[in-house]
This record gives sequence, structure tokens and C-alpha cells, in this order.
Amino acid sequence: MSNCLPQKLSKPPAPQRLQFRVLNASEAAREKGALTSRRKFSEMYIKHLFLTEDQRQSIEELHRSHTDIKSFEYSAENDEDQVAAAARLAGEGLELSSKVKSLGNRWSIRWSRSSGRGSQETCRQLYQCDCGYHEKARETAVRKNPVPFTGCLAHAEVFFQVKTGQVLLLRGYFEHNPGCKEAFLLRIPPMPLHPAVFTVALKQLQSGAQLAAIQETNRTMFRSRSYLEQPQDLRTSQYRWLLQKSDTRSLYRQFNRLRGVNITVEPHINVDEWLNPSSPAYKKAFADSVFHYSARAAKDERFEVCVATKEMREAAWRYSHGSQLILDGTFGLCDRKLLLFIIMGVDERKRAPSGNQQTASGYDTNILEKLLSRWRASLGTCNDQAFTPRVAITDTDLKERGALLRVFPAIWLLICKFHLRQAWRNHRTRVLKGTTALHTDLRARLQQLELTLLKTTDHAEATQLIINEQQVLSKAQCDTPIADDVAAISGARAHLEYLVGYWLSDSLWKSWSEYGRQTAAKLLGCEVDGVIPTTNHLESFNGVLKNKHVRRWQRGGRRLRVDVLLHLFVFSVLPSVFEGRALEEKEDQRIEAQLRSLPGGDNLIRQMRTRHGEPSTSSAPSLRPSPHAYLTPDAARDASATLLLENNQISVPTFHEHTLTFGFDCFSSLATTFDVLPTCYNIAVGLDGSAACSCLDFRERGGACKHVRAAIRRLKIPPIDIPQTHEDASTRFKTRSPYTDGHVFNQLPDLRAGEVLPGYDPTEAQPDAQRPEYLLHQAAQLVEDSLREAGDVFLSAKEGQFLETSTHSGGGGTSSEDLDIPDAATGDTDTGISSGADVEMSDAVLSEREGSELLAHERGAGMELPPEHINALRKPPVQQIVARVLHELDVEGPKMRQLGEFLVDAHLEPHDVERARIAKAHIDVLTAQLSRLLHEAETPERRDSTLPAQVPPKTTVPDVFVSVATLSPPPSLSSRRKRKASPSVSLLPPSPEKSQKRQDSHSIH
Repeated sequence: MSNCLPQKLSKPPAPQRLQFRVLNASEAAREKGALTSRRKFSEMYIKHLFLTEDQRQSIEELHRSHTDIKSFEYSAENDEDQVAAAARLAGEGLELSSKVKSLGNRWSIRWSRSSGRGSQETCRQLYQCDCGYHEKARETAVRKNPVPFTGCLAHAEVFFQVKTGQVLLLRGYFEHNPGCKEAFLLRIPPMPLHPAVFTVALKQLQSGAQLAAIQETNRTMFRSRSYLEQPQDLRTSQYRWLLQKSDTRSLYRQFNRLRGVNITVEPHINVDEWLNPSSPAYKKAFADSVFHYSARAAKDERFEVCVATKEMREAAWRYSHGSQLILDGTFGLCDRKLLLFIIMGVDERKRAPSGNQQTASGYDTNILEKLLSRWRASLGTCNDQAFTPRVAITDTDLKERGALLRVFPAIWLLICKFHLRQAWRNHRTRVLKGTTALHTDLRARLQQLELTLLKTTDHAEATQLIINEQQVLSKAQCDTPIADDVAAISGARAHLEYLVGYWLSDSLWKSWSEYGRQTAAKLLGCEVDGVIPTTNHLESFNGVLKNKHVRRWQRGGRRLRVDVLLHLFVFSVLPSVFEGRALEEKEDQRIEAQLRSLPGGDNLIRQMRTRHGEPSTSSAPSLRPSPHAYLTPDAARDASATLLLENNQISVPTFHEHTLTFGFDCFSSLATTFDVLPTCYNIAVGLDGSAACSCLDFRERGGACKHVRAAIRRLKIPPIDIPQTHEDASTRFKTRSPYTDGHVFNQLPDLRAGEVLPGYDPTEAQPDAQRPEYLLHQAAQLVEDSLREAGDVFLSAKEGQFLETSTHSGGGGTSSEDLDIPDAATGDTDTGISSGADVEMSDAVLSEREGSELLAHERGAGMELPPEHINALRKPPVQQIVARVLHELDVEGPKMRQLGEFLVDAHLEPHDVERARIAKAHIDVLTAQLSRLLHEAETPERRDSTLPAQVPPKTTVPDVFVSVATLSPPPSLSSRRKRKASPSVSLLPPSPEKSQKRQDSHSIH
């Protein structure tokens, strides 16, 4: 039975082109030769020439007809043939042996291929005339060729031996059109940079040199003719020897290629390939350091990479488990909109050894929760315990604090004092914008109040401080008839309301007050000074990272690509940081070993460790030496002292015969008639030239504060010889204590009448004007005169009399504000405090020394919180969120109501419908949450709920919830990656970042 199914018709084979080749005797005998007949008669690859369509058709016709296509064959063993070949090449202008193209050469190589091995290796090169090169065929917008395009068809192909350079075959079309023959140079032809210059520059880049140093080395070596193969007569050189700006692009490309970064590929593709085990570009060392990676495959997704090297994981367990950590984010490190979050721990010397870096393009609480959970999981367990820090410090960012509580429910959160003071200062500046004396006084009072609030250990005490200040301002506002002063006081009262409504809730107060630090010290089992007060360690590392580690790899200050930045972190920055720490530790151990062998070495090492915050092994208490008074020129403090005298804020002196000192009481320059308990300082001036004051300015820095200067001016006896320098004061009181020590600081036992201080020798030879009996007589006369002149102007604070509001002379003489550290106008130039920001920072730091100290325990033996208090730990971020939202609504709520009233009679146009729908969606989210909060507040059974409600997810970002109840060993690479690169998945790059500079923060949150 025949097959009736229709048969498929096969396509007829294409006709094959027949070639007739002539074989010589050696080739016919199958002997290996340099050039076979097959290669002689092979077709030229004219498809590699950059031609217009007309040129291509003309050249194809030339090769089909073999008209004007010339071919010259040469023998490698025949010297005459090679001479003829060299002459032919020179006649046509082809430069075969030259390593670089000369300025007048119009031939360019378009294609090249090598074949064979050893002595039989040959090379085949295709040349094209520059006048026939068309830039559009190469998809180049601008023509950079030095000669114009004339449509020349000239092209040639050369076969030659690689080892000897002997020419074997030359063929092609060598006829140049008239336009090519008459063409002149239109632009300077490119001259390449010598490879020796690149070699030296690349070695400098590998050692971390910056571009300026590379250029300087290049100029030095160029002048001294130090480069390899650099001729003495540069007129014959076909290379450039000086680096130009245009060379930096090629230089950095070659440098990144040597480091394993192919910058011709998109950055996000490079990162994905490095983490993909099936990719040829897979980097195992890089993948081992990345514990979480999420590519961006859609516009509503984020690019996420989390890095933690082996050393970082070990440091996390060593310094942060059961201890404290810092979390903060920074930006401006790469050319994309990526935020870098760093988790940092602090070692026993309060240095920052550990850090885990997470890079994410945009973030919220859910994103940070996911990243922190992945980090915790990557650390695994140790002795069947999951990684659990006890204390964390952040800035005022709600998202960071909320994420930490979700991942570590029992953690105790602290707020960085610098960022807290910065937020307070910003609000204070916003509501008090005047420049009058009252504005200055109010700002100073509020700043002093803020410092006092930071030191509080009882919430009721903190609340009472605010109430007292509100009462003072209320009385002052009622007694002030001037409108500008009323407005200033209203601004100060608004700042107090901001502090009460935003920051003074009980749970949030615990995060920034001294109570919170004391609780953290109990949890850590250390002294209060061992608790980190600010995020300065991390801020400092960010500065070093940007200005030192990253800048050295930047090209002309340009921001790095994402792949270059990550590669730099894993293979350069992080290893160098930990290597440096290891070397420093070994060096410290070596120096300590040498010091211990010397007399007094153990005591010196103990002092050094105490100064660095390390626990001392000695039980002997460390006594802090009393500061010395010395009178240095200081115009600002002198002006403040003048104001104290003019305003009668310093009392008449009281002479203490048993201590040979004059005692003064001085009210703070900020004291007013409305203060219930104004601040008062004790001042003592001794007959031996010593002086002391109870203010923190003198206690912390010595010298002569404004109160001491005012007291010295108040004395009218022959001038007491006050030391003029710190060295003079140290030398004078080296063998005995100053008279004023016991009067102010109570460091000496009480003396009865007739007793003198230890170390005082009445028989010591002194000038008549400095003898005690002479000074006693003058002192008695001074006290009598002062009392007669003063009358009842000044009464002590114990009698219930207060000072009038301080007055200011016009413009220049603003008094210092009796704060912990004086402001920039009254700052001591020896301390380096010269700007407002520095003053805020120093206030926060110095105030730490006033905190109560707890007994030191072994690390890890800290207090455990009772279970009933764990849920209370979750309240500070929640209360901070509510306080922030309500504060914003207090300002924006009336505006929103007014906007609603505007729309009473309005109608939407079709093109406004979508915008109105989006605006309503935003408002609906807020309305729904406010309704939920009000309902919970009115429902008793739900009022005590401690878990924060989840915010409705954003429409553009999916929610991610990661369970951290159970932890497993570090995940494998397959579980780290969200997806693997495949031809079917098109990855998107992170959003490009606009050029921006870091600006001062003006946020009040």
C-alpha cells in the first residue's frame, strides 16, 4: 500500500563556489609551510570595514571581478623578497613593524587574527584608508579622524610571521581617489600614551595614590627621563609621555579591569554575575561576604546587598553580643540612590571595630526589619544562643528604632544626644528668630534647661522643670508691655510645649535622659561612662569612609559605581580596617610589655586604660586633680564679667581668715526676678594668687571664668598675683594645695580658727605687700568699705531676694550663659570649641560626667530585665511616632481644614480626577489610623495592647515580614539570593542619584 501522505519538499542546497588553487611542490608533499594556498586564496573580510552602502557595493564588485585587486607574495627565506616587501609597504604608506601609528599614517587596522604556533605563528591584518572610514557605519556621532571622509575605497590585507615579522602576502585595492590624495589634516591626529607611563600609574593606583600624586610623579619622571624606553630626543618619539585629562578614563578602566571589575558592563549586572555560581564571572570570596542580595527585577522592587566578612561576624559576636551597638545610615557614596546602613559595635577601648554594611535603595521599617533579620540569621548561634545585643543607640529616626525593636524585642534603645540636641536647637531657632537681648537670654535659658533635662533621673523631676520654666515665662509675659518681647516669650513657651508634647512622654524620656543611661549601664554591667552617649563613632567612620577610603579610588572626585563600591568594600576597605586594628593591637601589646618592665609602668598603663574607658584592675580610687586658675587675655569673658558687675549679680566679698580667701556668691547671668531658685555659683580668691569657681566652665577647663574675673575686679586691695599661664600656676602650686581648694570643692577637711592649710608656711619669705598680716589688714578694710558701698543692693539667695533681669549694652557685650560649656562668643581658644555646632556637641559630651556611677562588673554579667518590662521597651518608638504625627497635625491640621473649606463649591475637571484620587488615598490612610487609635483609646480591653499596629502597605512596595523566633545556622548561597541571573530575567539598575551636597540638618524630629 503506497504512502498517500504529502511529502515535505526540502530546500535545494545552495550552489557551492568552486575554487581552483595551485599547489607548490612542498605543499603537494604535505610539508608544513608558513602560508598555504588555502590562505592565499581566502576571501578578505571586508565586512569589518566601516563603509557606506555605496562603498560596500563598489568594493564587493571589485572583488567579484578581481579588477584592480593586486596580490604580492613573498618568501620568508628570501632576503630580496623581504626587501621588496618593505619597499612596497613603504610605498603604500603601510607601517607593519611600528608599534604605534605615526602622525602622517592614513591606514588603520580594522581586523586582525593570529593562527599557528611557535615559529609557524602568523598574523593576518586588514587595513582601511582613513579617508574611506565613515563614522556613521561605526555608530559614532562625532568624527574624530584627522582627515575628512572622501569615499576612498583603498584597503589592504597583510600576512606576516609574528616571531620574525617577515611579510608573506600583501593584497588589496591600493588606488586612492582624488579627494583622498588632496586631503589635508582637519584635526590633530591622536598620539597614544607610552605603555611605560600606564605601568607606573597603575602601580600607584594599586598602592592607593590619588590622581594628583600620579600626575606629579609623571611630571617628575618625564623631566628626569626615567621612563623605560623614553628617548633623550623626544622629537623622534611617536608616543606621548605626559598624562592628560583624557587619559584618566583609560587609566581607571585598566585599573578596574586589573581588580576584576569590568566597567563596560552595567554595575547591577556585574554584581549579579559575581553572586551567580553558574556565571563565568562568579567570585566566591565576594559571595561569601554577602549574606543577603536582592536584585531589582521590577520598578516596585529594591536593589539590596548586605555585606559581612568573616572578621566582621567575629567582631559582632565579640563586641556586640550582650553589649551595645550603633545603627545609622548615610548617603552620597555612589552614583545611584542607595543608602548605606552600618551596624557598629565598640570595643573595650571605645573604638569601633565591627560593622556590617547594608546597601538598599530606599527604606522603611519593614525593609530595615528584613535586613536586620537576615543579618542576625547570618550570624548563626553561639553556645545555643542567638545573637542578642542589650543596648542600641540611634539617631531620632523612627524607622531604625522600630526595626530594632521588631528584630530584638528586649533591646534597650537610646537616642543619640547630639541628634537630640540638634533637633531641639533647630526648633528653638525656628521659634526664636530675633536678635534682641531678650531673644539671646531666652535662647540661653532654654539651652540650659535642655542640659538640665538630659541629666534628670526622675520623670516627675523633668516635668517639674518644664512647669517651673513655664511659670517664669508666664509671669514675664504678663509684666512685659513691649510687643516684640511678648512675641519672643511666646516663642519660648512654644518651645516648651514642643518639649512636653513631643519628647517628655515617660517611655520616650527614658531613651534620652540620664535614667536611660543608668538603666543601660545596669543591663551592660558597667559604669555609666561605659554607655555610648552619641553615634559619633559611626559618624566618624562615615567621614573616614567617604573622605579617606572611598576618595582615594575616585576619579576626579566622581562618585563610584555600585559594583566598584561593593568590590572596594569587600576586597580593600574592610580588610584594611581589620588588618590595621590587628597591627595596632600587637603594637599596643608590645609597648605595654616594655612599659611594665619600667618603674611606674603598671600605674601608667592603668591610667591610660581608665582614660580610654577600660575597667581598671586596681581598686585604688583615681583622684582628679583640681583645676588651676590662671588669667589669660580673653575679651569675651572680660565683657561678660563687666556685665555681671554692672547688673550687681556678684556679692560683696567675705574674707575667710582661716583659709586666707575671699568668698563671693554670683548669680547666673540668666537669673531673673521670676526664678524661684536661681542658679548661684561660689567663687574664692586666695591671697596666694589662687582662685576657684563652682561653675562647670572652671571645673572642666580651669583658667579664669567670667565669675572669677568679676570677683578679681570687685577686689580693691593691691592686686593679687594671679598666675598668667597654666605652667606658672602648675609650678607655683606643685608642692602645696591652693588656698581656694577647700573653699569651693570641699576636698580638704574643715579648719578651725587659727589653723592654716597644709603646706602653708607663715614664715616663708614674702614681700611686704604680700605678707599675710599686711593682706589681712587690707582685706578687713576692703570688706568694711564694700559693705558700706553695697548697702542692701545684694542679698543672698537664701533670703529670698532675687536679681533684676539683666540688661545688655547695645550690640557687643552679650554675656555668656552659665552653661556647662560656654558658647562660641565666650569659648576658650585653648579648647578648640569655636562653633555653635561644636558647643552643642561638647555640652552633650561633658554632661555625661555628671551622671551617677554604678559598680563595675564583668562584661556580660549585666542585669536582666524582668519579663513584665520587655513589652514596655516597645513603647518609646511608638510614642515618638504618635508625638511626631500629632505635632505635625497641630501645625498642618488647620491648613487642611482650610483647604477643605476652599473646596465647598468646587468641581473637578476630568484631568484633575486622578490627582484628587491620589490625594484622597493619602488622607484616607491617616484618617483610618487616627480612627483606629481613638477607638483603641476608648476601648479598655484594647488600650493595654503593646504591639504596634501594622501600617497599611504602600502600593509600590510589597510588605516583607521575616520571622526571627527561631534561628538556624548561616544560610547557604542559594538562600541568600532572591533570584539568579538568567536570560529570561531582565534586571533593572538602581535609580540614578542627582548631584547633591550634604547640608545642615534643620529637622526638629
